[in-house]
Amino acid sequence: MSIKGTKGVDISYAQGDINMSKVKNAGYGWVMIRVGQGTRITDNQFAANVKKAEQLGMPWGVYLLTEATTTSEVQAEVAFADKLIKQQIAKGYKPTLPIAIDIEEAGFNSWEYTPSIITNTAKVWVEGMKKLGYYPMIYTGYYDIRDYLSKSVVNSCDIWLAEWGRYPDYTEDNLGMWQYGGETNLIESNSIAGVGVIDKDKAYKDYPTIIKNGGYNGWSKSSGGNDTPTPTPMPSVDVPIIYTQGVTNGKWLGVIKNGADYSGIFGKALVAFAAKVTKGTIEYSVHVKGKGWLGKVTGFNYKDYNNGYAGDGNPAQKGNAIDAVKMYYKTPSDVVNKFGYYRVAYRVHLLGGGWLDWQYDTETTNGQDGYAGIFGKTIDGIEAKLVK
Repeated sequence: MSIKGTKGVDISYAQGDINMSKVKNAGYGWVMIRVGQGTRITDNQFAANVKKAEQLGMPWGVYLLTEATTTSEVQAEVAFADKLIKQQIAKGYKPTLPIAIDIEEAGFNSWEYTPSIITNTAKVWVEGMKKLGYYPMIYTGYYDIRDYLSKSVVNSCDIWLAEWGRYPDYTEDNLGMWQYGGETNLIESNSIAGVGVIDKDKAYKDYPTIIKNGGYNGWSKSSGGNDTPTPTPMPSVDVPIIYTQGVTNGKWLGVIKNGADYSGIFGKALVAFAAKVTKGTIEYSVHVKGKGWLGKVTGFNYKDYNNGYAGDGNPAQKGNAIDAVKMYYKTPSDVVNKFGYYRVAYRVHLLGGGWLDWQYDTETTNGQDGYAGIFGKTIDGIEAKLVK
C-alpha cells in the first residue's frame, strides 16, 4: 500500500514508552524516529521505537538533530547516524523512509547559525548520506528555505517541511513530507488518545516503493542500474503555478509568479486584477466600492473587458477602487492523480493598513469569509499562490 497522501508521526524520547499500536489505529501509518542529537546523544528510545514500528509493519525513517557548525562536525554526525542505523539493519530492520537531518535557524545553537553554516551543514549531510547509500532528506522550516538555505542545496534532495498550519507554503516537487502540527494544530487535534501530544505529518511520495526499488537504506535493488543513489525521477505532470497581475489607477504592474511577491503598490489603490494558471482553471472576481461583486472571470487579457480581468474600468486602469477579492481554483484530474488537490491561497493588503489573514478558495470554515478584504476598505496589494 502506498503511503503517498497518508499521515504519519515523528517521535523521540519525549514520547517515552509510546504505544505505537494506538498511533497506527488512530490512522497514522508511518513514523519518523529520532536517532539522536549531534554525536553526543543517542535517543534512548530509538532502538525500542524501531522495533515497535517493525512489529506493526509501519514504514519508518530516521532523523538526527544537528549540532554541527563545521564540515568535520557534520561528517561526524553522518558517521554517528550511520553506525546506529546499521545496528538496526543488522537485526533485519531496514528503514523504508528517508534519513533526515533536523536543521533550523530557530533550533539548537541558533545564535551560531548563519546562512552559510546552515547551507554547508545540509550539503555535507546530503552528500555523506548519498555516498553511504541512504536516501537523504532535509527537515527544516519554510523561512529557513527562503532565507538560509541555498537553492542548490534545497533542490539536492527531498524536503520535510516543518510548518504548523492548514497548508504548506513550500509546494515544490521535492516536498516529500510536511509536519503540519504538534503542540499547536490548526487541522485536527494535536494529540492521540492514549499517546498524548505528538507531531503529525503528511507524505507526498511513496517512499517505501522508491527506497526499496532504488536500493537505498540497505535494501537490494529490484531493478537494474549501478549502486549509486540517484534522484527520484521528476513526474511527467507538472505542478500547477498561478500568475497574478494588478493594476493601479494609472499603471499596469509586473506579473508575479506563485506568490513570489505581491501585486500592487502600497499607497495606490488597486483598480483591476488578473490571474492565470498553468494547469486547471482559476475563477476570480472583485468587489468594488458602491457596486458590489462584479462577475466571475477566468481569462488573463486586459484587452478583454468581459473575461480578461476583474475590475469595472474599460480600460482597466480607469476603474474604481477594489475592496475585496474572491478566487477559486479547479484542479485538473491529471494533477489530482499525481499530486492531489490544490487550492488558491490569497490575502490582501489594506490601503493605509496591513495584511489581512490568508483566505483559501472560497472556504468559509475556520473563521474564513469566503473572500479576502473588508467592504469599504480599499486594497493596495494582493498576494496569491497555489497550495495543497
